[in-house]
Amino acid sequence: DEQKTEFRIHNGIPAEALIFIYGGNLGKSQGIEFYLEVLKSKALDSRFFFLTVGSGSEFNRIDRVIKKYSIGNARLIPTLPKDEFDKVVSMCDVGLIFLNSYFTVPNFPSRILSYMEQKKPVLAATDSVTDIGKIIIRNLFGYWVMQGDKQAFLEKMDSMFESKNMLSDLGINGYNYLLENYTVSSSYNKIIKHV
Repeated sequence: DEQKTEFRIHNGIPAEALIFIYGGNLGKSQGIEFYLEVLKSKALDSRFFFLTVGSGSEFNRIDRVIKKYSIGNARLIPTLPKDEFDKVVSMCDVGLIFLNSYFTVPNFPSRILSYMEQKKPVLAATDSVTDIGKIIIRNLFGYWVMQGDKQAFLEKMDSMFESKNMLSDLGINGYNYLLENYTVSSSYNKIIKHV
């Protein structure tokens, strides 16, 4: 708790704000345009703070939008080593996942594993082909909306703020799902069953 308080003070984050983190590749395939629309829509909402950590073709674009629209509740950080990134995730409240709506083949966003490992609930906006949204909802570790449905996404954000006390339960559900399905040993056991 002390580390989280210090983290908030250091980054100018209000004590009651819900911290959303978006980390990893910041490229075209993530559908960054949608994320930028979310940032602009919540720019004056002190209930939320956005940390974006990573690199990619859209890094400078995100930086320009934050500056142009004076989005004071957003901070952009270049790529961090995994251990440092995981520490930052542990200080946040919700992990964000975005995938471009034009995908026609399933895509698994690996950044979700860091969120799950740190017991953070997930809010995802992806295409209809990728099944990660169904996995998130079915296993109760977050929320999903169709990429591009900004109103639904903002409503989910509001809902998460209003039910802050439930977020840790969602995070634990995600962690348990990670242990049961995405570890080396669980993958090994599934493969051996078929051999």
